[in-house]
Order: sequence, then structure tokens, then C-alpha cells
Amino acid sequence: MMLLLLCAASAQPIANDWLIVPGERVGPISASTSDAAVQDIFGVENVEAIDVQLGEGFSEPGTAVFPNDALKRIEIVWSDGNRSAPKEIRITGESSSWKTAEGLSLGSTLKEIEQLNGSPFRLVGFAFDYGGTITDCGRGRLLMLGCDSAGSASPERQIVLRLSPSAEARALLEYRQVIGDREFSSAHPAMQALNPRVYQMIVFISHDPQSRFEQ
Repeated sequence: MMLLLLCAASAQPIANDWLIVPGERVGPISASTSDAAVQDIFGVENVEAIDVQLGEGFSEPGTAVFPNDALKRIEIVWSDGNRSAPKEIRITGESSSWKTAEGLSLGSTLKEIEQLNGSPFRLVGFAFDYGGTITDCGRGRLLMLGCDSAGSASPERQIVLRLSPSAEARALLEYRQVIGDREFSSAHPAMQALNPRVYQMIVFISHDPQSRFEQ
């Protein structure tokens, strides 16, 4: 009986699980976790209904977990009006408790991502709503960013990372070389000089791959 109780307890979601597994889960939140379950896991006092800002003036009704804690805050966009299943989870800011197994998190730098990837990757320029978005991993190891072993872009990306230079870096001449809605290599000398950091992560846990084209 004691063994059965221990097994049942171990199967329960853990609220302080900060691991991001792109395409599968963010901590205890998976593709089958409802809004009601989120409240059960984290406590009603740590959950708030919000409008999630998507960019370019668009928003969707969603849920914030730990809304008043910058290190723990996440925002859930739901796949349906009943809030029965998450489509994606957004994490925005300077730093976060949430991390992938590789160590990717808010604040990760371009050079750190290159090292983990084992290769330069591609990202769009800065100074617009989706600025600094990594578009593919080149021929690197981080296939979850949207590429395959042949180095071609993949629709099955599991996480979006957006990078931004610091305020001091934006005053440099190099910044003007890499702005606008066009792609650059992370190996571009200006990108290397700016060494931008991740300011937003969008983790897909929906079973609907079409949603991954909408970022």
C-alpha cells in the first residue's frame, strides 16, 4: 500500500518543475493541461486571466501564471475557447527560472546559443515587433529552433527565441547594420559585436503544427 501511495504521489505534477521540454511541456504544463488544472497545480492565487500580447497590436485571451513574479511568470495562449488545452506558452523578460535541458533561457546570449548549436544560426534584424527572432539553426544541433539535419528550415519548430541587444549596444554603429525585417547570420560581425540576449521564448506544446507558422 505504501508503495502504491508513493507511486501515485510521484505521478502528480510538480509546481516547482522549471524544465522546458520544447514540443512537450513547460514544467508540469503539457498539451492536455486545462486552465482548471493549471489552477490546481499552481494555486488559484498564482493564476490570473489576461490578454496575451502577440505583437503588431494583436492579443488573445490567456492565462498568466505567477503574474507578479518576473522570474517565474509565464503566459499561456489556449488552443480553444474552453481553455482545455494550451497552444503555446510565452516567457518574456530579462531572466527566468524556466530553462531547457541545454540551459536556454531568458538572458541567453547569441554567442552562448551558437556554442550550444555548434554552428551559426539565422535570425531576423531588430527594431520591429518580431525583431531578433531566430528563424533556423543552420546546420546546428538545436533542431527545435526550426531546422533539420540537412540544415533546411522546418515547419516543426518547437520553440521560438527572440533576441535583443542591450540599450548600450543599440547606440553602436553596428546596430544600424542589422535592423529591419530581413535575415542575418549570427556570425555577421555586427551581430557578434552586439551579442544580443534572449528576451522572449515561445514554447509550442500544441498538437497542431499549423500554429507554428503564425509567429
